Amino acid sequence: MTRLFLAKILGLAGGLWLAVSSLATAAPPMWLASDEDTRIYLFGSVHILPKDTQWRTPALDDVLDEADAVYFETSLDMADQQAMAAETMKLGLVSGGTRLLDRLDTDEKVIVTDAAREAGIPLSGLNIWKPWMATNLLTTSFAAKQGFDILSGVDVVLQGELAYGEQRFFETIDEQLHFLADMPEDQQITALVATARDLKERPDMLIGLVDAWSAGDVESLRAALSDSLDTMDANWDETLLHQRNVRWVAELEDVLKNEPGTFLVVVGAAHLVGDNNVPSLLADAGIKVERVQ
Repeated sequence: MTRLFLAKILGLAGGLWLAVSSLATAAPPMWLASDEDTRIYLFGSVHILPKDTQWRTPALDDVLDEADAVYFETSLDMADQQAMAAETMKLGLVSGGTRLLDRLDTDEKVIVTDAAREAGIPLSGLNIWKPWMATNLLTTSFAAKQGFDILSGVDVVLQGELAYGEQRFFETIDEQLHFLADMPEDQQITALVATARDLKERPDMLIGLVDAWSAGDVESLRAALSDSLDTMDANWDETLLHQRNVRWVAELEDVLKNEPGTFLVVVGAAHLVGDNNVPSLLADAGIKVERVQ
């Protein structure tokens, strides 16, 4: 998501880390929603990965070959990314005469300062951002120190392989930025502190969660997602997952009703395994849904 900090990684904001190690056998989760003349495959992605991550499977490649169009959360085209950078500066910088740490209490300052040190970010470079953007900077910087690369993420790789005319997008980058930038500041701070605490206390969480994704271990992903959301304001789940899932399902129902063919949906894995996930919402609407990987 903009690769919305951890949504950058899993499609979810705050506290939850999902990356991946190099496994001999990879089978990230994928579902099929279908009716008489339309098939929609749902692939749970990870947005930032180490360069040697194994996630391609023959089943996924077959779907890519057959697909009439591939849906992503948003476009990662260079022109869109340049527009995102300009909008991020506008929405993410603190107002003149203030600093990020001025918004935190004493304990929160210690937690965030320690996390900045762990992520290798000078405090002066973090202090100019609003809490939502500081969270994004902490997570991406920490991931980069551990060998993760946005250019190795599932979405970037697949969008680079596909002709632009074969791609469809659920959201614009501007919409994604506003999901975070428009959150009340107290909720932004909650997410920042929870993420900063995880960087310090659970830095190795990445590999286990990623192994679960790569192996298609949905139950472990659901448990981790639930644990993460327990530390967050409920509005994060509602805004960043549930409401978006509902909108996407409505669009996919329209495809099933009106467009015969084969389609692939590539979105953050949290959208496919958490509460009110896309496969279950489609099933609740009376659509046949089955796990195929």
